[in-house]
Amino acid sequence: MGTGISYVHETLNPIVGCDPSMSCAGFCWARRTVNRLAGKFPVYKTCLSPDGKQWSGNVLWRPKELKKLAHWKKGKRIFMVAQGDLFGPAVQPRQFLDILGRMMVHDQHRYLILTKKSNRLAEWMCRAKGCMLGHIAWGVSIIGPEDMPMLDTLLKLDPALRLWVSFEPLLAPVSHLLTPTMLKRLSWVVIGCLKLPGDKAGGWAMDDSFGWVEEADRIQGLCKEARVACYIKQYPSCGLVWPGYVQEIPDFLTLPWEK
Repeated sequence: MGTGISYVHETLNPIVGCDPSMSCAGFCWARRTVNRLAGKFPVYKTCLSPDGKQWSGNVLWRPKELKKLAHWKKGKRIFMVAQGDLFGPAVQPRQFLDILGRMMVHDQHRYLILTKKSNRLAEWMCRAKGCMLGHIAWGVSIIGPEDMPMLDTLLKLDPALRLWVSFEPLLAPVSHLLTPTMLKRLSWVVIGCLKLPGDKAGGWAMDDSFGWVEEADRIQGLCKEARVACYIKQYPSCGLVWPGYVQEIPDFLTLPWEK
């Protein structure tokens, strides 16, 4: 389907749904998206609690979605499994391997994977050793210092893999925990603020209480020193969300027709 994510051309969701424990402190973009689409796709309701405010733990397996990869002859930058988590506890290894296999075959595209289950990512990627995966970026979603152990796990993966981190929504300072060694292992860093319905950033004081823009600038400065591409997706100001002021796409995610 089309996407409102500014740094990709498409999202693809062969898996929909996630675990209740992976809710990003109640501000899960994927959960809100599935809740919104449940009116059009009633089967999505099985992935949500009755009030739509939480994941149910059920996961939909939609392998037919993967056929789109062959139809898109012109390469696209694709967020794979934007409405769930490829490494969630309800996802089966065979499903992961099916998706991985399709991404390997259709290497005209560039793929972005994001998870909150870095341990499972590390375990399953052992099965992909030796595969040509330079067109795929594997990342973790971090909203504050409590999530930083996930980055430690990610950085222990095979050095041949492309790694990235998404600080979205960034809800607390993390720049003091980032070291040059960490950043040099990453291929990309994305930063975004809390975005509530109606494009409002307000309603939650944490957005501005720690100096969000200043923190984003600190992270971007560290990335620049480490020569790592940084993409500020959006930032809060005066109760509104504005497009980011630094939006770099790394070379390996840039398609030939974009150069």
